[in-house]
Amino acid sequence: MSMSRRQVGVNCPRMARRSLGLLAGTLAVAWFLGEGGFVRAEEMGAPSRQIVDPALEAYLPTVGLKGKLVVVGSDTMQLVLSKFGKEFRRWYPDVTVSVETEGSPAGFEQFLEWSSTVHGNGRSMLMAYSHPLEPERIKEFTVKMGYGPMEIEVALGAVTLYVHESNPLRELTLEKVDAMFGTTRKRGAPSDLTRWGQLGLRGEWEQKPIHLYGRDMHSGTRFLFELEALLGGRFKANIQEERGVGPLVLAISNDPLGVGYAGVSFQELTTVKIVAIAETAGKQFIKPSAEAVRQGLYPMGRKLFLYANKAPSQDLAPIVREFLQFANSREGQTMVVQSGFYPLSISEVTSNLLMLAAPTKSK
Repeated sequence: MSMSRRQVGVNCPRMARRSLGLLAGTLAVAWFLGEGGFVRAEEMGAPSRQIVDPALEAYLPTVGLKGKLVVVGSDTMQLVLSKFGKEFRRWYPDVTVSVETEGSPAGFEQFLEWSSTVHGNGRSMLMAYSHPLEPERIKEFTVKMGYGPMEIEVALGAVTLYVHESNPLRELTLEKVDAMFGTTRKRGAPSDLTRWGQLGLRGEWEQKPIHLYGRDMHSGTRFLFELEALLGGRFKANIQEERGVGPLVLAISNDPLGVGYAGVSFQELTTVKIVAIAETAGKQFIKPSAEAVRQGLYPMGRKLFLYANKAPSQDLAPIVREFLQFANSREGQTMVVQSGFYPLSISEVTSNLLMLAAPTKSK
């Protein structure tokens, strides 16, 4: 059966309930212990000051959409993907969305294996990545498939440094960050940094040791931090690695001597604070923001992506196309904000939607 798009009226009671729910969500910060023992945060307060571009259009659903969609990859994006999936299922009762975020590297392996296999069960897949797909992985995909994956940006983010709220530290250069977290000091620091006094703190802080926290081996955040802060250098062995951003921020909340890198989602929690970063000494210290990331001013800004398997001669599966369009709608970008990320601009969304609407090349 062919699908047609229908307009949803603004006076629809369902739309009103959803709008009220979204508004209420931006006002609350709720902590809970999720499956597997990982602490997660719902409805982050930080992005409530972020405004979704009013020019973004509301999502217009199709009729008769069915199928199964699995989203694999970045655990950094787990919260926003879960929100996408939950709301998408409200629009489409006959659709199943499963979010399996075991990290960007593991997600790529799943995505590549699935893309190269013939499927007849109506199951589709998207891959979430918290930074652009590496050239070597694009090459691996292209060699196996004969074409590259389709890349759709869905949000902006940043890798940030968190310290305990009692810590007087305000700013750091990436050279000092490298000397704190790395062993190779590729940014040129003359010595290792292990005490807070070496960062300029005095009094009771001066001789206190620096406790390091970071993300685990499966994290795209770890990869980006290694690339941007350490210039590809090696991490120290004494970094306490956490499975997700929630557990990491919780650990620093309980450790006044702690400092760790993670996504920007928790920038307004009162138990931790974010340190301003400068690329080098003499440059401006900047805290993450949507514009700072978009303009390339914040040294560890990033874009968040969804990747689809689309051969040049084939259309996207309807469920994949609709999910990507939803992510680029007013509702989808509202959920981006609620999840602690920065929303796309109207120009970025327009570019994405044009790509999704582009005609398929004939064989």
